[in-house]
Amino acid sequence: MSARGAHRLLGALVLSTASCLAPSAGRAQAINPLHLDQLTVAGGRVPNAANDAVDLSAAKPPGTFTAPFALYSFCSDVGCLPGDRHRAQFLNRWVSRYGADRLEYGAVFDGRMDTGRADPWAPNTAYRVGQQIDTNGQGDAAIFEVVAAGTSGPTSASMPRGTGQSIPDGSVRWRQLGFAGTNAKAVLGVSGIVGPNGGRSWGIVNDLILKPDAQRAFAAAIESDFGNESGPCDLGRHSCYNIFLYGLSSFTSTALIAAGTPNTGPGKDYHFGLWLKGAHLVQDVSILDETESAIGLRFANGSHAVGTIVDETVSPASVHVQGSHSTAAFVDTSHSASALLAKGQYGYAVLNTQGATGPGGRYALTLQPGQLVCFAGQEACVGFDARSGKLAFQVGGQTVFSVDKAGNVRARGTIAQGVAP
Repeated sequence: MSARGAHRLLGALVLSTASCLAPSAGRAQAINPLHLDQLTVAGGRVPNAANDAVDLSAAKPPGTFTAPFALYSFCSDVGCLPGDRHRAQFLNRWVSRYGADRLEYGAVFDGRMDTGRADPWAPNTAYRVGQQIDTNGQGDAAIFEVVAAGTSGPTSASMPRGTGQSIPDGSVRWRQLGFAGTNAKAVLGVSGIVGPNGGRSWGIVNDLILKPDAQRAFAAAIESDFGNESGPCDLGRHSCYNIFLYGLSSFTSTALIAAGTPNTGPGKDYHFGLWLKGAHLVQDVSILDETESAIGLRFANGSHAVGTIVDETVSPASVHVQGSHSTAAFVDTSHSASALLAKGQYGYAVLNTQGATGPGGRYALTLQPGQLVCFAGQEACVGFDARSGKLAFQVGGQTVFSVDKAGNVRARGTIAQGVAP
């Protein structure tokens, strides 16, 4: 049978078997001798007609379908454009069959990686024939293999480099196998290229929709589990990540991670934008920024009912600032009611500057001319008037006491001696 005839037969099978393929929830189904959900169809030619398609959009049969081009017209249960608008070269449509006694997957890639180990080069180390090293981050970023056993040299100067087949290193001899990275293994790889005529593009599209009355005990569009049973990944020595995002751009892109929603309200999509949970989840720093960006953390174009940053922990300090800052540890250029509002319960002081050192440590507070330090709200205030050169104490907006730079004191009331102040 020709490839076109096979595809027409497949279309007939889709229509004739669709009614008997829908499984009932919560129980296993009997498997008939041959159904479309057990069939793999492959083509062997390039499309050459406008209607060269197998329609899997209406019947939506379960099964695995492959072709040498985007042959299968389908419509996802998540949603799609009407008509012949979605095409696939490989289509795996899966419907669960069993009850709560089985964990089911639509597709599984289960791999075991137990070859390709290449440790970094180390000095004064005995190496055996066939042992391999990876000098990425140390030298030429290449893979080398021992061709003559021995002990490596005492310093990094003797590390193998170049493309030779008998490179001396102490009493060891190495041959280069190629550039670093070939010792890496991956259970699943996805790659794509967008050419000059490409449109909107995705490397991976992942959707999970909770339909009405779906159980909400647990649902995650993506779950990534990383387990380390080999020993601690020490900082500066190891690189062990749950998710690793890397940049390969020649030009600046918009964002490393972007999250958005078409939701227009009134409800919100999520309770938390980023949720790190568990006392044993993170050891050193919850969020670490080691970039050289213009701004480390910015909040823009939003409106927060409680506060932009709220700290409800029992940490030794709410904000601990270290380093060297040319302007200030904190700069507020907002139009807020208050730059700093303290409403907590403090065991010692609202502001403690006793540990301040350096040339500027002698100044606990500096003010602009005309600014005031107030008590009891704004009832009683102290401020310096640059025009008159006086330090004044005001009550209810009226100056009741002042002293100028020469030490002259003026008071609206009586100055008494020898009595309780």
